[in-house]
Amino acid sequence: MTNKGFKKPSLARILFEDTAEEIEAELRGGGKKGAKKTAKARASGNAMRDSAFGDDKFTDPEKIKSYQPTDKEKDQAWYKRYGMTKRQYILARKEGQGKLTDEDKERLGTGLRGAIEAGAVATVDFLNQPENKNAAAKEFLGTGLSDGSATDDVVPVTEVAVAANNLMPTQGFIDFSKSVSYPLSNFDSFEEALAGGPTTPGDRLTIAKNHAGGDQEFLILDGHHRWSGIAICNPDCKINVRLIKFDEAASDLKNPSQLLAKAHVAVHASTPAGAKLPSKGGSAALDIMGKSAQKMLELFDKSCGKQMDGNVLTNDNWIKAFMGSETVKSAFDITDEEPLQVSECTGEGLKCPVRNKIFTKLAANWEAGKYAQADGTPAQRENMPQLDHELVGGDQGFETMRNRLKAGEIQINPTNENKLTEAVVLNRWAQLAGIKEQ
Repeated sequence: MTNKGFKKPSLARILFEDTAEEIEAELRGGGKKGAKKTAKARASGNAMRDSAFGDDKFTDPEKIKSYQPTDKEKDQAWYKRYGMTKRQYILARKEGQGKLTDEDKERLGTGLRGAIEAGAVATVDFLNQPENKNAAAKEFLGTGLSDGSATDDVVPVTEVAVAANNLMPTQGFIDFSKSVSYPLSNFDSFEEALAGGPTTPGDRLTIAKNHAGGDQEFLILDGHHRWSGIAICNPDCKINVRLIKFDEAASDLKNPSQLLAKAHVAVHASTPAGAKLPSKGGSAALDIMGKSAQKMLELFDKSCGKQMDGNVLTNDNWIKAFMGSETVKSAFDITDEEPLQVSECTGEGLKCPVRNKIFTKLAANWEAGKYAQADGTPAQRENMPQLDHELVGGDQGFETMRNRLKAGEIQINPTNENKLTEAVVLNRWAQLAGIKEQ
């Protein structure tokens, strides 16, 4: 029974942070009383069997791991946050209760180093393996300060402003609706972009230094849709970004795909035990990467007045604000033209003389940019890092991740010069010397 004055902790906290014995003590009432009851019960071989702890609910772990949640379960807040059912989460936490052996650490460190070297796709595959996403493995990813070097995992993070046309995409898919829907439905954002910024399109983009050559100095790690929306409006507009210097940890691994791989490691270390790396997809029909001005015009024309990512493209209020700004009108050579009501040109935006001029210029901006995906980066959007995903904890979770990167806590440089393996080397020496059994 729980004490009247005892406030039961969240399931996430007791499963993610506490040991099995601490969890049971909480369930027995918490405090010294709960700990005493737990110790007595365990001494007599009677560990608590409670649905919240799950001792007697996991007779077939593999079945639980492979279970496909129903649509109803996927719609629940727990699943949306952790990407798995409560039972799958509890199992993942239970399986991770044990500490990694030195050999486990060597396997994980060496394997992770090899995966990062191979790039983003290999790193996603490696981190999503069951043995690499339990609590113990994720705890290992947070041992950057106790691995033999206090500085080699340090990843500086700064906030700067960079022109849209100085950023290279690392993603081969950009959804038209997610790209233009915000600036073409929120006039203040559009006007700010035209003025040259610096602007923050919803939130700061995340970028890294580009060491692979090309016209752009920086690579986009996360925020491609926010970037492209600004690039379409004004390629010269400066965008507020977070520059994460992944190239300064494991500095020999800094091609675009390897930098994305390091971002995946940071995300994986920041998500709950058992959770796979978060990912997103999109509709191929709306992909604008490499599209000509003509193809862009077709998309603008068909999308005018329609709901796109929750917004109505160039709605009447947006057009009214546009026509009220002489500076903005002159940028698009609008003089005597009169706009149509959105109801008159929904799905046929080009027949509105004002929208026609707007769309024509924006389409030309995108084509002129000649933006090409960085060589060697993932073909599928599903293999791109999601740095501020719900599983990370959104904006607040990202801030925690950023602070951990700056402090060198996350294993971005796992086995450079075998720094992790002093204990492993001693263990092997002992085995060779016959001091310790193999």
